[in-house]
Amino acid sequence: MTIRANHITILRIALLPLPYFLLYKGTLGRVAAILVFAVLGLTDYFDGVLARRYGVTPLGKLLDPIADKIFMAVIMVCLVDLQILPYWLVLPIFMRESLVAEIRGNGISLEVTELAKIKTAIQMGASGVMLLLDTYRNKVVLASFLSGALISTVFLAVALFVRDGDLSQRMRWALILLGLALFLCILLPPKGIYLSYGFITVAITLVSGGQYFLKGLPALFARGTVPVLKTLMACLFPIIPVYLIPFTPHRALWALILLLSMEYAIEGLDTLSLQSGGMDLSGLKTILIMPLVLVVLALGSSKSWMPGLDISGGLFVSVWIYGTYFIVDLILNKDIVFNRL
Repeated sequence: MTIRANHITILRIALLPLPYFLLYKGTLGRVAAILVFAVLGLTDYFDGVLARRYGVTPLGKLLDPIADKIFMAVIMVCLVDLQILPYWLVLPIFMRESLVAEIRGNGISLEVTELAKIKTAIQMGASGVMLLLDTYRNKVVLASFLSGALISTVFLAVALFVRDGDLSQRMRWALILLGLALFLCILLPPKGIYLSYGFITVAITLVSGGQYFLKGLPALFARGTVPVLKTLMACLFPIIPVYLIPFTPHRALWALILLLSMEYAIEGLDTLSLQSGGMDLSGLKTILIMPLVLVVLALGSSKSWMPGLDISGGLFVSVWIYGTYFIVDLILNKDIVFNRL
């Protein structure tokens, strides 16, 4: 069997729970998790190579962003849970991803931009170095790593410039950001490093989203009130789950990650079904599923409203609701999905 880009993307999604569990297994587990995250990040490059070799499929155009969003959900939830970043700082990242996905879900074509690809690499890289600092609690380790990465990148950039007479946009970004990361590492205390890396990641995430918003929002408003309300609901949906991260017991954190991941997967499935003439259930999700889940989460976070239902219980019930909807949606559109693998 020929290995295609879609196969690697699906494998990346399937293996994402592994680094999540390793993160909480002591120092060795944390290092192993960082290495696995790095390997999974590299698969994003390799499936791009395979896509260019064998051709890009409609499913691949949707699977790759979904994999990146799930990767982001796993690592950002962990950064908040480990108290590396505050929840309010990562919230705009989740809202941006939901907004872009929902714009696409309304049939508006948004090609992946170069800055969006760079944004994904920055999210992965910044998260990795923050985890490295939190693991060893020593700026010397982080500074040594960043110095080595910067020196290696400079040598690579010189070689590429000699060969091509120019540097790609990605290489320029790599040099600038590695230099800035090293400067901030030397200048700031650990807490300041976390916040500065977090703010830079959020800023680039929002700027990359701005390119989509300028194109997608006018087209969205032109389609009427219902698509706008659906998009607004999807954009607001992550607020309660992300807010609950610091209060969620560790045993239930996987349910919170799964809930956010299923939302991104469903958004992709809705987009694919709309483009391919399948059965679109997004209206049902907006009218019923999302409000119901938000109510359950709100009840779980306030025990006084419904005694016996806590945050963990609210998350488990929410995952059951979303999981049932996702399975039904997948079954109804199985021919569209599995014929494109």
